[in-house]
Amino acid sequence: CGKDFDENLGSQKVFGAEFDALYEIENPPVQHPQTGVNEVLSYAVSVDQPLRGMPVRQGKLWYLLAEEKVELVDFCLYVNGFSFAHEGHEVSIALSPFTLVRNCKFQETYSNLSLMDLKIFKLSLFTQNLCYYYGVRAADESEAEEERQRWVVELARAVALVTQSLFPPFSIVCAPMENVVSTLRRLMAGYVLYHEKSDVATVVYCELHPHCDVKDMAKLT
Repeated sequence: CGKDFDENLGSQKVFGAEFDALYEIENPPVQHPQTGVNEVLSYAVSVDQPLRGMPVRQGKLWYLLAEEKVELVDFCLYVNGFSFAHEGHEVSIALSPFTLVRNCKFQETYSNLSLMDLKIFKLSLFTQNLCYYYGVRAADESEAEEERQRWVVELARAVALVTQSLFPPFSIVCAPMENVVSTLRRLMAGYVLYHEKSDVATVVYCELHPHCDVKDMAKLT
């Protein structure tokens, strides 16, 4: 099953291109923190941060520029981002914890048969309003599917590493705190990442409470 592309990415930017013929397939190391007056732990998550270390994976991918145009590019994945060459320039993107990696496929009504054999996936940095589409092509369809899945898994792992690196050591708790009445009814508590600005992620402590008397169901501190 999938979701209509227009409902989810109508406002996202792919170098000015929109892909009406694609829909999602449902499949199962950062900057130092910035502290303000309240000592809130915040991190810069802009896409122009430097990529760290050596590439963890490299390969050739088809980069979808428009519904009728693709370009074979050298793609490099790093622990905190990715890069590829486009029109003689290197495009370097640092991953944000607010990044989705999803498989996509062309709709059955799509007419460009030369692209139908591509196995497509997308990288959506939705807080920056950016979306990149890449395709894998192989002589055998199952081989192309496996190669796409490897890329998706590796990219998702990189996003997870970036996300995990922002949290302080902690464990999610469910039990109330002794002598703290406000925690008696909490369901769970722990740190979450809050999208404060397009290029800032803030770590906040969150308590989830049951719905009661039309009051708070979640409390951020």
